[in-house]
Amino acid sequence: MASAEHEVPPDFRDAVSELLYQSQMVEWLLRVYLSDINEAADTLLGGEGVRFKPRIKDFRKRTLGWLVERFAAHSDNDDLTGRLRSFVRHRNSAAHTAYAWAFVNREATESVAATLEKVRAHCIEGRALVEAVTRETMKTYQLKAKYATPAPTKQP
Repeated sequence: MASAEHEVPPDFRDAVSELLYQSQMVEWLLRVYLSDINEAADTLLGGEGVRFKPRIKDFRKRTLGWLVERFAAHSDNDDLTGRLRSFVRHRNSAAHTAYAWAFVNREATESVAATLEKVRAHCIEGRALVEAVTRETMKTYQLKAKYATPAPTKQP
């Protein structure tokens, strides 16, 4: 275990971990959204010489930024798209530099504290985005259900 003098402040580390958790939730929901759109389109147009094959598993190696851009291509919610794009930048900064930055600057307590407040604000936005994207996925789920092929009924 690292000594206390070489450690990233625990509250900072926890806030960054929370932000990364929220980003994974958003990623998953965007995969569901895109998969549902493809399923609905495939149901409607699959026999017309076109195919909408990608499903959740096909999107698992895609980045958050890529998923947001695909979301933007399909959603009419421009405000949410803008918020997601902004969130991607904050998530990328947290994922790629936050721990190293905090380690290097651990003696600058005022700077770390100010940055911690920004990270916490991004966590709050992350939770709000999880809720907003969940609402969007409910729309695509309902769309998929609306156009699903009904199960055959037994004839007497």
